[in-house]
Amino acid sequence: MSPPKRTTEKDSPAASEEAGLVPTPATETPPPPNKKSEADRLIRQYIGWSCAGGLVPVPLLDIAAITAAQIQLVRELSALYGVPFQDHLGRNVVASLVGGVGSAAAGRGIFCSVLKAVPVIGTIGGLISVPIVAGSATYALGQVFVEHFEQGGTLLDFDPKPMRAFFETKCKEGQKVAKEVWAKTTSRSSR
Repeated sequence: MSPPKRTTEKDSPAASEEAGLVPTPATETPPPPNKKSEADRLIRQYIGWSCAGGLVPVPLLDIAAITAAQIQLVRELSALYGVPFQDHLGRNVVASLVGGVGSAAAGRGIFCSVLKAVPVIGTIGGLISVPIVAGSATYALGQVFVEHFEQGGTLLDFDPKPMRAFFETKCKEGQKVAKEVWAKTTSRSSR
């Protein structure tokens, strides 16, 4: 499932010529990483931070740590794409997407977080499940904003409703990615 497409004048070949952009020959030095590859790197980095936030043993405090990582991800993606970022607006769009649109993911995250309050079994279960749920939601959030920014969107015109199916698809895809990132992170820290 792909997100709705947005076309702009800046995407046309004529706009590229007017801006003085010309293709570079293959013999020149390679260009710096493109925005998409840098965005993917940022998303993987914040998946790790979100997973780590899921290890906070205090119920609901882990959700605050995860949300802070997700807001910072959107802040850095905004900077990468040259989109103005305002803290209150960033918090609102993250909450509207993860909390409203991704209600199933948010519900799982809150349930797993509260599960930590149950002695021994709940704590262990919460510490195992919350990092992956957090990582998959962070992955989906990052993918949604990369698509939105790639299409010329801003935080002001972000509408979470049309992105619901895309977010849910990416959340499922994100479980695998979160497990990979978390496994790499924990294997590095155990050395």
